[in-house]
Amino acid sequence: MSAAHAYEFEVPEHSPAPTEAVDRAVDGNVVYLTRSGRRVAAVVPAERTRDDIEVIVNGLLAVVEPIVESDPANGERLLQTWIASVQAGRDDELARAMVEALQDVLDDLRELPDAADRLAAYRAGQVSGVPWEQAKRELDL
Repeated sequence: MSAAHAYEFEVPEHSPAPTEAVDRAVDGNVVYLTRSGRRVAAVVPAERTRDDIEVIVNGLLAVVEPIVESDPANGERLLQTWIASVQAGRDDELARAMVEALQDVLDDLRELPDAADRLAAYRAGQVSGVPWEQAKRELDL
């Protein structure tokens, strides 16, 4: 069974997911629950294919990345908590894909300070860059 469509339902705070969201998932669709227009959860079919897993992981990243970007100081702790939570649950293809995606976001987050330091050093003239024309020649652009 493959997720044919993705649906979104706005769910007010302290309200349950609409029955229609569950019905759509039973029909093989991925359903996103939103608050104030932002995806906060997904209802997915119980049987998953690789396409379904990709949709679920992308939905997870659509929720996780903005949270981490809005609070990088706590982002690493949040990601480690989410990774541990997924690993403590089921050990299946979906869980492994979710852990891999979250680990990629964590790795990217850990590289941010290095990138910021390199940019600051470049701007301070401590590191030389490659002129744009030279870079285009070297890359055959």
